[in-house]
Amino acid sequence: MAGGRKFGQIALLRSALALIAVVLMVPLASVANAEQSVRIQGALEQGFARLILTFPTKIPEYHIRITPGVLVVETDEAMDIKVDRVADALSGYVGVARADPDGKGIRMSLEQVVSVNTMEAGEQLFVDLLPAGWRGLPPSLPQSVIDALAKRSEDLEKKRLEALRAEEMKNSPPVDMRVATAPTFARLSFGWHKPINATVTRDAERVNILFDHAAPINVNGFRSQLPAYIGEISSRVSLKGLEVFIDVTSTATIRSFREGNAFVVDISDPSAPASDGIASDTVPPAGSSIAAENGNQDGGSAQAGAGESAPGGSGKVLVSEAPLLQPAAPIAEDDKDAVKAGEAQAGSGDQAKDAQSGNIYAQAQRVETGVRRIGDVYRIEFSFQRATPAALFARGDLLWMVFDSPLPIDTRPLRYELAEYVADVTVMRTGNSQALILRLVKPVLSSSAIENTNWIVTIGDTVVEPARPIALSHGQSLGGELAVVAPLEHAGSVHDFIDPVIGDRILVATALGPARAILSEQRFVDFTALATRHGIAILPKVDNLQVKVSGDVFSVERENGLSLSAIGALAMPTGEVKVESALRPGYVHNPEETIDDPAKLRLAGERFMQRIAEAEEDHRAAARLDYAEFLLSQRLSAEAIGLLRLAVEETPEVARERSYRSMLGIALQQMHRPEEALKAFDFAGISNEPDIGLWAGMALLDLGRWREAQLKLDAGLPMLTDYPPEERARFMLGAARAAIEVNDYSSASDLLTKLKAEPAAKGKRSFTYLQARLAEGLGDREQAMALYSELTGDESRDQYQVLGQLRRLQLLSQANTIDDTDMIKALETLSVTWRGDDTELQTLSTLAHFYVRKGEYRQAFETMKAAAIAAPGEPRTRKLQDDMQAVFVDLFLGNAANGMKPVDALALYYDYKELTPVGHQGDEIIRALADRLIGVDLLAKAAEVLDHQVQHRLRGAARAQVAAKLALVYLMDRKPTQALRVLSLSRQAVLPKEVQQQRQILEARALSETGRADLAIDLLRATSGPEVERLRADVYWSGRKWQEAGESLERVVGEAWRENGPLSTVHRRDVLRSAIAYALAGDDLGLARLREHFTSKMSDTDDEQSFRIVTQPVKAQGAEFRALAASVAHTDTLQAFIREYREKYDRQAVVPQS
Repeated sequence: MAGGRKFGQIALLRSALALIAVVLMVPLASVANAEQSVRIQGALEQGFARLILTFPTKIPEYHIRITPGVLVVETDEAMDIKVDRVADALSGYVGVARADPDGKGIRMSLEQVVSVNTMEAGEQLFVDLLPAGWRGLPPSLPQSVIDALAKRSEDLEKKRLEALRAEEMKNSPPVDMRVATAPTFARLSFGWHKPINATVTRDAERVNILFDHAAPINVNGFRSQLPAYIGEISSRVSLKGLEVFIDVTSTATIRSFREGNAFVVDISDPSAPASDGIASDTVPPAGSSIAAENGNQDGGSAQAGAGESAPGGSGKVLVSEAPLLQPAAPIAEDDKDAVKAGEAQAGSGDQAKDAQSGNIYAQAQRVETGVRRIGDVYRIEFSFQRATPAALFARGDLLWMVFDSPLPIDTRPLRYELAEYVADVTVMRTGNSQALILRLVKPVLSSSAIENTNWIVTIGDTVVEPARPIALSHGQSLGGELAVVAPLEHAGSVHDFIDPVIGDRILVATALGPARAILSEQRFVDFTALATRHGIAILPKVDNLQVKVSGDVFSVERENGLSLSAIGALAMPTGEVKVESALRPGYVHNPEETIDDPAKLRLAGERFMQRIAEAEEDHRAAARLDYAEFLLSQRLSAEAIGLLRLAVEETPEVARERSYRSMLGIALQQMHRPEEALKAFDFAGISNEPDIGLWAGMALLDLGRWREAQLKLDAGLPMLTDYPPEERARFMLGAARAAIEVNDYSSASDLLTKLKAEPAAKGKRSFTYLQARLAEGLGDREQAMALYSELTGDESRDQYQVLGQLRRLQLLSQANTIDDTDMIKALETLSVTWRGDDTELQTLSTLAHFYVRKGEYRQAFETMKAAAIAAPGEPRTRKLQDDMQAVFVDLFLGNAANGMKPVDALALYYDYKELTPVGHQGDEIIRALADRLIGVDLLAKAAEVLDHQVQHRLRGAARAQVAAKLALVYLMDRKPTQALRVLSLSRQAVLPKEVQQQRQILEARALSETGRADLAIDLLRATSGPEVERLRADVYWSGRKWQEAGESLERVVGEAWRENGPLSTVHRRDVLRSAIAYALAGDDLGLARLREHFTSKMSDTDDEQSFRIVTQPVKAQGAEFRALAASVAHTDTLQAFIREYREKYDRQAVVPQS
């Protein structure tokens, strides 16, 4: 009976153990290569001894065997195990217990003959030592272990089910729940995406529907459609699946059935009165309640809800429209006139008529809406039958879409397909227009575009169609009062809405496409202009504000005028709106020809100064800006900047005016200060104005940002018809150069062809130069050489003669008709011919690159220094510095410097050490230079180079790592004290693990070399690795800790005894040293293990006899052993340490500086 119970217990555990084994395999992969911390326990039971090994995860593969007098437990994975107390716990069975150095085995000397029985229980391995007289079945597992395994099996099954349900909830589409009502019953349909099984149970007044799968479901929003005998509907997901709970009256009857992938539940109550409502089929919008399409709803009738007006405005808020799932019923004859009236004027009549017309919209013609997802953006298309003005803007979490059309818009796609972004949709009507208001779940970017008569609105994480900016500027009303005006082509109407959330007024001006918008919110004293995506939206701050659209001009007015800043009078000295200033910021109006006569120029200036002196205080700033504009037209940029700054100093509000920023940027560009000019243009969207684009393009051209310059100049070229001939030619030449620099030769050719018709371009040497560049780019070398020769043959001493000669030399070099020596001589002459601008930099840059080609690195670097002195901040100078730094890096990291003498390489490095890049490349250069010096045994020089970096150049982790390199050099030079000093001075609180290990290894070796073995051992306790193990063995050896030294040396050799092929010389030496250490420690188990593992490997080698001597049992060793041990003990291990250290760490990437 006892034996039967034991076998029954074992069988009972099989299923639990199988499940646990499967689960434990998952975390095993992450620790497969790490030592497992294994707990070992020993106990004397009734008549036998039990050894219990507890692993952190799954029990690894193991092998248990008994050799004469020794029990061996081996695993396929390393273990961190302490066996010190095993012998005491198993007294009488085990005499001595030792763990193998590689951590993969335990060896115990046996004090009696035993047999072994093993059992596995989860992560525990039970090893029972049964004496020779044991009879009967082997011992069983403890009952507590059996109970724990059963409990674990239950918990794992529960977790499996929870994970399964969570995965289903994540990957399953939502259940499509629909509600339909009829006079005699209500039907609830649950549509699934796959076949399911369902169980319906009832407990008094609650119905429970249990589905055997889990999926998201929205049961909210149906209360208004349900009859009185159905109460609340709720849901939850359990381990069993999705559960839906429905509260019903006690007299209700339930019927259920499957219909395809849908599960249908019909609920009726014979005692309930019949409903007069029309059957409906409704789907709720995501995240919101839904209003009934027909019949009454909670809180009042649909008609009453539709007729309510928001206080203080004419816009009528309609309830969220229910989707139109069924075809509209035919319209009665009496209603046809009402439909036509609704189309003609949806806002006519009292509130009751409005509500009635709202119902008619659901049946009459409507605007179809389509939603399509493209990447991260949703594309919404409103299909209007004719061109319809519109506006689009966002305020808070509401996105407004205003259309000049009374036809109802199908909002169903907005509700269902935009659930990711849209929580609710509200329709607001006023007059013959309507607003769709989308309440957003999260912030989005939107844009609008027009395709034929359809409006396209996109929402998502990017703007698909950027809008053209609408510029608000100061003007005058017809009555001469201050106003704000803006150009608005193809304007629609102005509409008055009430914000449904805040309750304030919004005046919206619509327009046809393309999209035009106010790019950022602009605040005025009397109103705020909201940022829009299309159209204009105004928030009044006063009661009598008027927003008007007249033709293509939009205006904001007020009786007695708006309250505007003094600069508002700038454009209105004659009582008319200055349309040039309003529509073309950046266009410098030139009322006169350029004045060459200084006397006339002075007289004109005096007239402006007189106007400034006579102007009233509120108009003085405007007069100053008029004068600044005149100065710009005469290209007196410095004087214009001074006047502009004076205007700001007197009236700070001027600095926020677009006209001020435009003129300031133009003046700065005229003075060749392109970076400052671009900063001035970066204001309120003026950089997108085409006239500003011309000036910004020239600034970008000066900075060498060719592609950006081309885009800006191309955008402004259509405006050049209003410019003087000289200005027009200058901008066109700039655009042509930008096109050539980006290899857009087609555009460049078109521009140069047009320039031939420009009188101002004829005879310009810049025109000839660009023609030559175009010919060169198109591959017409002969034409290019002819044009360059024309430039160089001219007696004019200007930059184009130098540029022509430079390009001609480059063409000759490309054709191999001039060698590098003659090329360098010609370039050296050319470099002193022209000084002071980009032309000199081009020459110096070309010369430096030819020096590099000839291997004359010092001359190349000197040329770079000359360029840096001539123009330190220029883009071409920075480019040359980057190129020379790349040459410097390649020189010391590549093969270029291999042919240089170490002393020459050191001199070149010191003379141009500023080219050393910061970061890992700089550290690599230092290490490479030091390696060259080490290679010729110049250790002191190598230490000097590295010490300079540690003391003056580096910081953080990079400094600590280079200091480790320096410490290694000191160790190679037999200066361990210096190595300890540099490591101490460069110590960091936090370092990358790899760097920290390098430093610990070097510090431990230095400590060992200075005789402080105990400190070295303590430092290495938290460090591991082959090189660390060898170092630890050397330190143990020098500290005469023989047992630890033997085990460390055996770990260094590792499993080489398993591999095919002979042992290396180094490994044979390690085996001998390990055996000597075990012998000196009196460890016969260790010697036996070495004999078992390495006898065959050491045979037929030069060390066979030595191995036989040192692995003899301790008692058998004599004079031969002592002589051999003495010879091995005097072996110098420092060189081997340095070699292994450099093989691992010298090729590793350096940590970037902190």
